[in-house]
Amino acid sequence: MSVRQKTILTVDDELDITEMLEILLSGEGYRVLVASGGAEAIGILTSEKPDLVLLDIMMPEIDGHQVCQSIRANPELNDMPVLMLTAKNDIAQIARAVDEGADGFLVKPFDVEHFLKIIKFRLEGEISEFYKQSSKAPQGSSDKVQPLSDDDRIVFIDLQEPEDTFSVVIDACQNQSGTLLSLWQDELSENHLQTTALISVDSSAHFGGLLNKITTAPDVRVLNCFVYKGMSEVPLNMLPQGD
Repeated sequence: MSVRQKTILTVDDELDITEMLEILLSGEGYRVLVASGGAEAIGILTSEKPDLVLLDIMMPEIDGHQVCQSIRANPELNDMPVLMLTAKNDIAQIARAVDEGADGFLVKPFDVEHFLKIIKFRLEGEISEFYKQSSKAPQGSSDKVQPLSDDDRIVFIDLQEPEDTFSVVIDACQNQSGTLLSLWQDELSENHLQTTALISVDSSAHFGGLLNKITTAPDVRVLNCFVYKGMSEVPLNMLPQGD
């Protein structure tokens, strides 16, 4: 029996971005739908139900926030994964989209290999070496984690930081009991580490404040975030695996 081809809707008002995404994703075997703005995206969604939406936040007239709200308000679409495409300094936009139901964020400009791993992971659940526990990784202590409230969100955040930095995530989460649940790292080239942190946030303002502290640190770049409504929704294969 053949496997159904996955469909991805890309929404961006920049033609070069949508063309690049279409080439990359179709080359990986995905069926790609393209919308040049929010109104066109909403029109496509009346007749199609893609497996994933890649949605730019900043667009004229109908922006990514409005499209995401429209998806979450539609009972036939509200379980559809939505990953927002955003610039590094759009912290307020990212924080706002958490409350609107975005499932995560990919930060432009993104590394092509990393981007394709993220898409494959989100659609197919294949993590291979994408998330793994390293011997260098400082781990959050579970006995310090406070019970999560109904308003809490669980966020996986990937960032690139200098190898000689212990972790900007730890610094950002200092004095906030229960925020940092776990943290692990893999080596990158050019004396950098890829750090993956599992954190809990109780509001979009809390999340935005943490991201602001992280992105203002020297030579640090956020790569992506995944957002879940609670620990019970986090796929088990996203948790760090022992060597």
